[in-house]
Amino acid sequence: MISPGEADFGGIVIGSAAAEAGVPGSMVVQNVGSTDMGITGYAWALDGFDDGNPQWTNVTENSATNHTIGPSFYAMDLPAVGSIVSPGQSITINLNFKPFAIGNYHSLFQIWSDGGAQYILLTG
Repeated sequence: MISPGEADFGGIVIGSAAAEAGVPGSMVVQNVGSTDMGITGYAWALDGFDDGNPQWTNVTENSATNHTIGPSFYAMDLPAVGSIVSPGQSITINLNFKPFAIGNYHSLFQIWSDGGAQYILLTG
């Protein structure tokens, strides 16, 4: 399970000190099952949901701790693919929204596991 289901980072003034640092947020991945859950992959998409054919983009690792999860959205410290989440265990993943131009941003970030797939909608 991923919570919240949506992370709205709100607005930010491009060129400001806050924009340089980005807007922080977080999400929680929790194993609500009774057996170990193995993480099998990460990807994000922008569209294609209406016709049931989203165009997934694999998560890009920018460094050991920073991953691109959509245009201007980043996740820090994602568990490695193959990581195991024990029953009842929760993992907090720090997020950051760092836009580069004026506009509306969104991304659907999905996590696949051997227990199924869950997503979070990112907006800013």
